[in-house]
Amino acid sequence: MLQKLDVVEILVKDWPVAIQWYTEKLGLQIHDRDDEQQWCRLLFPQGGSALALWGRSPENRGDQYVPIILVDDLEATVKELAGRGVEFKEKIRRGSIRDGKAFLITTLVDCEGNELQLIDYLAR
Repeated sequence: MLQKLDVVEILVKDWPVAIQWYTEKLGLQIHDRDDEQQWCRLLFPQGGSALALWGRSPENRGDQYVPIILVDDLEATVKELAGRGVEFKEKIRRGSIRDGKAFLITTLVDCEGNELQLIDYLAR
């Protein structure tokens, strides 16, 4: 089921400039980075939740925030939430971060059309 807010993804127009701004101006540290996907996870000095920057592309409209919620079993969580009437925008898909860390992820839509994602990191 739902565990915690994992990351808030910010869709940006100029990915390299955004990385520079968040690291130099705010002092966040790059944890995971994928130049090909134009995606990176930024950590706060004291830990906790993270921000992720994702470059705009045809798949993402930009100018939006996407909260990503960590779950312990994505398939069971989707089944339970769908049974409660939660609408999912896509089927569960598999992905990986540059360091090879694999995950399962899906997107749901709230009652006002806002997107949220659920993620389950897989053991190596």
